[in-house]
Amino acid sequence: MIRVFGFIVLLLPSQLWAQSPAPFIGQEKEVTWIGFAQFEEISRVFVRTDESVAYRIDISSPKTVVLTLENTRLRTQNDANHLDTRYFVSPVKFVQPALIEGTSKSVKITIYLRHAVTFSELQRDNFLALDFERN
Repeated sequence: MIRVFGFIVLLLPSQLWAQSPAPFIGQEKEVTWIGFAQFEEISRVFVRTDESVAYRIDISSPKTVVLTLENTRLRTQNDANHLDTRYFVSPVKFVQPALIEGTSKSVKITIYLRHAVTFSELQRDNFLALDFERN
């Protein structure tokens, strides 16, 4: 008994399988927790992610602070729910997270204030906080 195993080898010019390199887009980070905490002298809005993220802050409106986390997504749809902080004695009235779709997803966290106050930012590894002074 003779067994014949056949196969075909195709030789293609290198241009057919050579691909132009795609631009490097880092892996998306993930928001794992958005929270609010009261301390004696500050009200803190904080974000925990699975790893350190790049961010920007927009303070173009005096009673609104917009924190945008670059190349980041929300872990679940539930993470887009707002934080209603109006019953606290705090300058922070409301926190609204949202996912921004585009070439690179981003998470926008809009912080609505009762009145304009100064704040400081703190980032340590995968933890980012905005501390608002409680007058």
